[in-house]
Amino acid sequence: MDTTMENASPDDSTSTRNRVAYVVSEDLVKVASLLPSNRFRSALVHQLVAAFARERPGWIRIIRPTAATAKDLLMYHDTEYVDFVLGNATQASRFGVQGDLQDTRSISAELGLEDDCPPFKGLPAYVRMIAGASMTAARSLRDNESDVAICWDGGRHHARKSRASGFCYVADCVLAILVLKKINPRPKIMYIDLDLHFSDAVSEAFVSTSTSTQPTVLTLSIHHATRGFFPASELSGLTPTDTADPFTISIPLERGASAKTYAHIWESMEEVKTAFNP
Repeated sequence: MDTTMENASPDDSTSTRNRVAYVVSEDLVKVASLLPSNRFRSALVHQLVAAFARERPGWIRIIRPTAATAKDLLMYHDTEYVDFVLGNATQASRFGVQGDLQDTRSISAELGLEDDCPPFKGLPAYVRMIAGASMTAARSLRDNESDVAICWDGGRHHARKSRASGFCYVADCVLAILVLKKINPRPKIMYIDLDLHFSDAVSEAFVSTSTSTQPTVLTLSIHHATRGFFPASELSGLTPTDTADPFTISIPLERGASAKTYAHIWESMEEVKTAFNP
């Protein structure tokens, strides 16, 4: 599929617009399309964006992602998990698994590599590239190369430090936030999640347990929540007004939420943004 997009040209008509970076490459599309739960979705999305870009030339700048290294992944993930998903044979044998991940018959539930997150051919490349794409977007913002950075293949908000979960194998959102935190002076970062499901892994990664320090990351998730709906998290309910952690905010919606619903609560989100001042 043709996902070719032309970079923006610095002319007078675009000089006053936000500098928009779009993270994509043939390698990214190829490995992202391997995800068992959504095979080839990445290719279709980028094809649509490319068609749109051809109708409005000059609105984005293409950034090709750099695959994450093991060191990059270890900024957040546990060593055992990184070694395993990247195909380290020594670490795989620790879990009673031999050979390539695609031939694995006995995956330890300890790592979450089962059910909705089965190992698949190309998993090491997928993990490296998805994490690298989101981190590339974050570096573009960190280095003041763009005002807006778009990474459609990222957003794997259920992956934990040492477990895959909810079709998510790598915590690229957390890794991207950690990249942004390296800005000096350290900035305030507001993470907004609008997915159907609660951003459990991201919210839990930055939940504040200290009253002596001012958190620099605020997470806000708007999602559907009802008994038995994935994911099960103590944080997925409506954040109480007397919460000890006002920097981890959850706004659950009942079935039937619409554009009017979001318009109604958006003013509150703006108030949170103003108070936090990211």
